[in-house]
Amino acid sequence: MGSTADIAHQNGPATAANDPAAVYSGFSGHCGANRVETGIALMNILRKTYPDQQIRCVTAGACNLLQYAKYGKAVATQIAGNESQLLETAYTAPLSRLSGELGTLTEGVKFGAYEYTWNESKYFLYYAEWIEGQCTVVQKQYIVHPKDDSVKETLEKLLIAAGNYCAQVHHEVYVFDMGNWSKNTELWRSVQSASWDDVILEPKMKQGLIDDIQGFFDDKQQYNEFGVPWKRGVIFHGLPGNGKTISIKAIMHELDSRPVPIPSLYVKSLEGFHGHHYYVRLIFEHARRSAPCLLIFEDLDSLVTDKVRSYFLNEVDGIENNEGILMVGSTNHLSKLDPAISKRPSRFDRKFHFQVPGETERKAYCEFWQKKLAKNESVDFPEEVCGIVAKLTDGFSFAYMKELFITSLLALFRGQIDVENEVTSGAQEEQAAVAEINGEVNDAPGEAKEEEAKEEVVKSEPIAVVEIPESLKSNVLLRVLQGKVSTLRGEMDNSNDTAEAEETKEKKSSKRSKDKSAA
Repeated sequence: MGSTADIAHQNGPATAANDPAAVYSGFSGHCGANRVETGIALMNILRKTYPDQQIRCVTAGACNLLQYAKYGKAVATQIAGNESQLLETAYTAPLSRLSGELGTLTEGVKFGAYEYTWNESKYFLYYAEWIEGQCTVVQKQYIVHPKDDSVKETLEKLLIAAGNYCAQVHHEVYVFDMGNWSKNTELWRSVQSASWDDVILEPKMKQGLIDDIQGFFDDKQQYNEFGVPWKRGVIFHGLPGNGKTISIKAIMHELDSRPVPIPSLYVKSLEGFHGHHYYVRLIFEHARRSAPCLLIFEDLDSLVTDKVRSYFLNEVDGIENNEGILMVGSTNHLSKLDPAISKRPSRFDRKFHFQVPGETERKAYCEFWQKKLAKNESVDFPEEVCGIVAKLTDGFSFAYMKELFITSLLALFRGQIDVENEVTSGAQEEQAAVAEINGEVNDAPGEAKEEEAKEEVVKSEPIAVVEIPESLKSNVLLRVLQGKVSTLRGEMDNSNDTAEAEETKEKKSSKRSKDKSAA
């Protein structure tokens, strides 16, 4: 195939024909008047401009030739001249002011003409973008090439190669938001720092979780041998701040690091113009094309509402083939999920309860911080402190454990803390909290509100009074931690979200009513 210059001028000097400026002039003139179908209008403009050439129209979404060139798989050289293009310049702020960077300017193409080269084949490429209907963005590409069967065959190879490559993620995560799938590089970067080494869970549960996720993608042959559909779903549930999100990130990182990476598809919302039913369909269609893949529904209870539940269930286990899709749904409120989702195997087969950490996990978390501070000479953090803090923090989630260390260390480093007052007031508050939660508050007869408040507390084990060894009583870090424990305990809401806890509360309420009636 000849060069782009040969294509443009093979019929003589450039006049209105073979002139990109004429194409843009016709397109802009059309957009400024009443129109019915922009795609047809632009095709007709191109045919008049290139009467002896073939025009091929390609939707940009599934096969984006400019994106393919940005990946380094082709070369797209924009034809210079403001008269043949329409650009929109946008300023992008730096990811963090701390970086000291000034931000960047990017140019978005609304209409552009390019010389496009792939495997020594050259084409004219026009890219056009416009609005149709209710704010629907349409992106089309028009390829100009000679009327030759061999050229057509080569062009189709380019389109298939570009479509296949662009459909995959390359250091990206697919995110569904506002009615569209988009590739998100920043989310992929944030996932790279996540590791199972940083996830502190009960060891048996953690290993079972890892085995279940990895085993699904390793055991396709076993699924086939036993005639079991190769699809699976798991639910992460429990109070916020106990490891659901960091576990999902660790899964995404681990799957991305496999010899053949497994793509992650993250559903952020179902909001948009076309409605939830339409978007549920789009989500599963894309997941089927991306399989094997990880499909993530974070805050599943807020995504799958009553309006969309039946349609969601139909996509999960209807007649469509969901082979190779592993769904992970997370929720802070398992009881809010419809039983058809939470209690029906073959949809979400297993449930992992991310409970408030026990003493062993709290101690492991303290040891995690001890390792982080090991080289900091300004902090005296002996190993024995970990066990003491683990006992003091009964009922603390990992989020509260993190806040405990951050606030304590900041106060310590700033020197803005009166250790004696902090520990004294903290000890008094802690004693009061221990007495109340352990049931040592004397209730005056007839004080219904106070009795009701007591019933709202979902008790676990009574909070232990911890003896501090003589050798650690002067440890400044421990004393600050003691003071901050009581402050944070007053802010905590450890109400349990499980159905069993709700049932227990209802039984207690019913019992109180019966007792009052009997009295």
